[in-house]
Amino acid sequence: MFDYSKDRLWFEKEFKVLNEKNIVFKGKDNTTIVKRPDRIMIGKESVEIVDYKFAKKDEVTHQKYTTQIAEYKQLLELMGYKNVSAFLWYIDIEDRQLEKQEIILVN
Repeated sequence: MFDYSKDRLWFEKEFKVLNEKNIVFKGKDNTTIVKRPDRIMIGKESVEIVDYKFAKKDEVTHQKYTTQIAEYKQLLELMGYKNVSAFLWYIDIEDRQLEKQEIILVN
């Protein structure tokens, strides 16, 4: 569940924040591929990626989103970033109360 005491640090000046910046790379067939995470936060010791999902969490789409953000994490690690963490932040569009939001660490 949402742990405001930790997650609020994402909005302080500790991180260099990149919102919706492209990650461009070549695919196996030499085609250009573009991925765009919602938010990348680069700190002194770590990098954190957050992808916002404006829906209630359900298992079918959660698996798809987990695969997507794991790919973002892998790309940043290939770019040389260390200590990369990836999070999915579910925000119910019908009820945006903080207590109803869910942030999930993706390994």
